[in-house]
Amino acid sequence: MEKIIRAFLWGGPSLKRSMHHVCWETVCTPKAKGGLGLKIIADWLKAAMGTRWREVASCMDLLWVTRRYSSKQSVWTVMPTLAGSWIWPKILSSRDWIKPEVPYVIFAGKNMKVWTDPWIKGKSLADLTLREEHQGILEPNMEVADFLIADSWFKPSWWPISWDDTWADISKQECGGLGEDKLVWPHSATGWIKSNFDGSLSRDRAGYGAILRNGKGDLLWAVAVQNAELSSINVLEYKAILEGLHLSHQMGLRHIHAESDSSIAVAWINRKGSPPWQLIRARQEVRTLLNTFEEWKITHTYREENQAADYLASWWSIPGRSYFTQSTRDGKLNDIVSSDAAGTMFIRSLIK
Repeated sequence: MEKIIRAFLWGGPSLKRSMHHVCWETVCTPKAKGGLGLKIIADWLKAAMGTRWREVASCMDLLWVTRRYSSKQSVWTVMPTLAGSWIWPKILSSRDWIKPEVPYVIFAGKNMKVWTDPWIKGKSLADLTLREEHQGILEPNMEVADFLIADSWFKPSWWPISWDDTWADISKQECGGLGEDKLVWPHSATGWIKSNFDGSLSRDRAGYGAILRNGKGDLLWAVAVQNAELSSINVLEYKAILEGLHLSHQMGLRHIHAESDSSIAVAWINRKGSPPWQLIRARQEVRTLLNTFEEWKITHTYREENQAADYLASWWSIPGRSYFTQSTRDGKLNDIVSSDAAGTMFIRSLIK
């Protein structure tokens, strides 16, 4: 499909083979960032499979799952069958990249397999221990509910001393109460602050924004800079992350996880490739500021998951800086923050 789209873009209706003047990644960037807004189909399919997988893993009592594919097995270990639908193996193939990203919210722990389900910070007990260590100790179908008494963690007497570090991680997790065990898409880890940033550039306008949120997704601080100097989108991305980092530093934060939907900006900051000479000094400034924190990381995220920063970058009001807090934010930003905090998932559209 992408081959046909590329052929049409550069060769016209005849699909004649011709020179590609811009790399496909640039073509697929949003229009506000100089691209055509097309989406990479492989990424779209990955997001679609991830959404279907979340439905299966969160609702194992789905009739089509229990009757046809996974009557008593964990959805994390069930093997694809030749007699099944062609889509089932595709869904199962998503497990490897989804597993560390979707930790459980534990209430009763029923129907949650101790050995195979990723209930310990996104990992299963099998991921955290050696197989020979659990031989004869764990029953294959033991559930997390067996470790809970009166809504509190209960460490069984047979628990090996060599697993005490794992138990320490277990005991830190919230558990009990009313509700059903479920999978959620996580925010920042406990003690970490998430900083999303973005830049926006059009013919006569330029801006950038950054937002800080805690592990629950609550807004701590946000800033939108309007009527910035017209320059390249990459310069605006760097200005945005610097804005977020300066805010974090002023608030005395020590653990920062920065995210951007610009994969190239993230790669440059992580020293995976060399930026244009105009940005070398800016990259050094970013890394110098990052190194003032006790811990930091910067990663790429999809634009659909970076909507708050995208909104701030395109937020046009009065020139200069506009700041937002819990008590001073507009309705649209409030909706985005609330949606993100609730763990809303997004399907990436092919064209925008």
